[in-house]
Amino acid sequence: MNLRLQMLAPAAVLGITLALGSGAQAATADDSRLQQQVEQALQAAQLRHADVHAVVVDGKVRLQGWVDAPNDVLQAMRLTAAVPGVDGVTSDLRTWRSSERYY
Repeated sequence: MNLRLQMLAPAAVLGITLALGSGAQAATADDSRLQQQVEQALQAAQLRHADVHAVVVDGKVRLQGWVDAPNDVLQAMRLTAAVPGVDGVTSDLRTWRSSERYY
């Protein structure tokens, strides 16, 4: 009987690993779709001199890149927060006029 338990253990571990793996793929697909939606919203807003990219992990968005002025950082963050499915927004944006990060 002890041998039988040893043979079942790897199968049980494999089942758990597969279940976790498929959930991670679903989250990645959702994050990828959300990234596209955020970047489309930012492009549609036509921020002047903007080069902004979104990094999405578990629905949380981090904006990276460059914008024209500090007001544009706030606008980009507001636009991003308005996209359905976004759970939070942080910014690593910089302005062309300064290399400082805002917000």
